[in-house]
Amino acid sequence: MPVKMDAEFLRTTFSNIHQALYSWIFRDLYDQGLQVDLELLQLASMYETDSDITDETRATSSTQYANQITLHIDYQVSSFGYVDPKGYTIITSVSDETIMNTIKEYYTNHFINGVAIWLDQIYDSGFRAFTLNLSCRTLLSTELIKKDVERQLYDIAYHIKRNYFADIVFYFHLTMSSSIFEGGGGGTRSDSGITGTKIPEDGFNSGGYNPLNPESGRPCRNEEKGKANPLVVMDLMPPNRNNIGGARFGYTRVNKYGEKKFHQGIDLMAEPNTPVYALFSGTIVGPYVTEQPNKIERNYPSGYTGDRNGAGNRFGVRSTINGKTITVYYWHLSADQPVAMRNGKPLKVGDYVYGGTVIGYTGVTGNANSEFPHLHLGIMDETGKWINPELYLNATVNDKTGEISTPCDSYQIY
Repeated sequence: MPVKMDAEFLRTTFSNIHQALYSWIFRDLYDQGLQVDLELLQLASMYETDSDITDETRATSSTQYANQITLHIDYQVSSFGYVDPKGYTIITSVSDETIMNTIKEYYTNHFINGVAIWLDQIYDSGFRAFTLNLSCRTLLSTELIKKDVERQLYDIAYHIKRNYFADIVFYFHLTMSSSIFEGGGGGTRSDSGITGTKIPEDGFNSGGYNPLNPESGRPCRNEEKGKANPLVVMDLMPPNRNNIGGARFGYTRVNKYGEKKFHQGIDLMAEPNTPVYALFSGTIVGPYVTEQPNKIERNYPSGYTGDRNGAGNRFGVRSTINGKTITVYYWHLSADQPVAMRNGKPLKVGDYVYGGTVIGYTGVTGNANSEFPHLHLGIMDETGKWINPELYLNATVNDKTGEISTPCDSYQIY
């Protein structure tokens, strides 16, 4: 409904600082030759004269207040370790639809300092990404808007954690503008932030991964020697009922008949959704499987008819290291986000990736399980023969204790 811009509107609708702001706008309109109500102009001049806000503030005020907000949200989700009565970790996931509905609920009947904020539109804008269009009748300071968005997303994150047993981190970007007048008005201001149930400085789903400063949490690498690690924190999966003899390469396992069983790679402990880094630069190759769901009590969900290979969600990266062609395979990747994103789309076969960059996230798909979540790292030579991944790791495995040490341990962030 159109708003009548008269003296009564200016006198009764706004706080002092907003009155001064509108006064400047009305006077600028008059100076540009537009018709402005005389009584309104006189009142505006009085407010402007009485205002103690500086000319410098006036010059930038158009970008300090807004009534239209575009909020873009990217997020990461991970189980935070809920344990069932038998002591087993429960791996949970939260759908995009659930998160979108939670955001809608929190932005229904929402107010900032008594000013109603309307959710005009919310839509899926990419993998684990939403865009919200918000508006209000009255101008609000952009600083206040950002603080409110941070608080809202923080509350939403904790609602999800309480109800779905999952940690969530929101990365948000705000674009704020004023459209009080027909044809727009004022400038545009942008801001960004991060909030959620994990303290970003402590890392998210990995001992050293810091989303605010990813460089500080990269795995230990030695490009000259052709050695690198796929995870920031390196630990062997301990022996268990599915891994009787150990997590290392070779005939390290025993089947139910007591016969030695060959293990094609090395198993590294990793909480679900831990970032996986490309061991070396190369091209993504198949098998490329990203649709396997998590099993429920060792069985696939009813109705699932896709790939059932015990390797779970997986892909490989073909590289040339020291003149030799090898393919590094990453198995048991996440059911929620098995591969990393590039330009808003998941990495795919044929894409080139650089060593030390995030290419996927760990999980418990295939024959992995929530009791011992891990990344299976396998390496095949150009003849199709499995070779020991430890030859390419920038780490040393103690044969007696199984402890893994790296040259970076003295300064690695945990």
